[in-house]
Amino acid sequence: MVRRTRTPAGRCYRGRGVHFAGRRSSRKGRHLAQRPVVGAHVFWRTLGRQVEVSGEAVALSADESATDWLARPTAGAAVDPDWQAWAIRPDRVEFFQAAHDRDHVRVVYLRDTAGWRRERA
Repeated sequence: MVRRTRTPAGRCYRGRGVHFAGRRSSRKGRHLAQRPVVGAHVFWRTLGRQVEVSGEAVALSADESATDWLARPTAGAAVDPDWQAWAIRPDRVEFFQAAHDRDHVRVVYLRDTAGWRRERA
């Protein structure tokens, strides 16, 4: 099974990593229950920049999930008990800068047992 990539909403970046949410019963929720490995991709077309973060999806607490649900503009007053928020515990982060001459710059950070190491891709 391959890693699934998400494009999270901008408000999903918090001090503990990239957060995303959905229903546990959804395709995404079922996939994460079987294999909690995921990536998030952010793209800034006008700047020619991209960031991709991948790693383990960690389920957040019921309180954090409820806070996420209530912050959504279409949420009702009652919290959806099927709603779950996750955080990505990253093991790989790639920064990409486009160049007009197509000599793009990619910098990759990989986490291992010793910490983070940088690679130029």
